[in-house]
Amino acid sequence: MIRAEHRQRHVATHGQLRWLLAGYLDCHPCSIEFRRGRWGKPYLPGLDLKFNLSHSQECLLVAVGRKYEMGVDVEAVHPPRSMEGMARRCFSQGEWSFWCSLDQELQLEVFFRLWTLKEAMVKASGRGLGLGVRRCVFSLDPLQIQSLPEECGSVAEWQARELGIIPGFKASLCVHGELVKVVQRSLAVDWISGVR
Repeated sequence: MIRAEHRQRHVATHGQLRWLLAGYLDCHPCSIEFRRGRWGKPYLPGLDLKFNLSHSQECLLVAVGRKYEMGVDVEAVHPPRSMEGMARRCFSQGEWSFWCSLDQELQLEVFFRLWTLKEAMVKASGRGLGLGVRRCVFSLDPLQIQSLPEECGSVAEWQARELGIIPGFKASLCVHGELVKVVQRSLAVDWISGVR
């Protein structure tokens, strides 16, 4: 059963998405038609405008760009029920070893840095969690994509970026293509490719 507050948040989120996309498309928000890809990722048929959204608590993050597929994730930083169990299941062996080597006070932040990168990547791929977050491997400081599932193509084809939004949240963006620039506005991120 869907709680009323979740239904209201869903309606408000998608209403804000329509208004944002309408600004790019110079059309009325109600005229925007969404379709879903094979694994459920929404898209705009016949247009090169790409988008992705994520929300956590009251924070909404929207990525908008041209030509290249993208994924974005935002998470409120708070200890999950079983952070160690989630890290063991979702991190690669190298990520797990790195995470375990950290002082306990750093583990929470690093957990969400890695988690948002992995979520953004699987969303950008269009496959979602079915792609396998453990197979999307990152290193931090400096941020690098270490390896991806074969179906994603070469690591060199992808770009990843951590986003500083508001205190208490971590967010990341992954793009299958060239990352020209990132413009952050309020709680929305506009990613623009091919526009100089």
